[in-house]
Amino acid sequence: MRNDTDQAITSEAAARRVVRAALLDALLLVGLGALIGVGMTLAVVLPSLPRSFFA
Repeated sequence: MRNDTDQAITSEAAARRVVRAALLDALLLVGLGALIGVGMTLAVVLPSLPRSFFA
């Protein structure tokens, strides 16, 4: 009986680690996508700005 309880606790801890890792991976991908989006937007917008904007 005690072994089953310990096994359930261990399984729950492992499941929590997997979920935490998946959430961190998703957050990393969202952050990376945001950086790429900002970079691409700047690459399109900056060349079209007049030179007086940077002076």
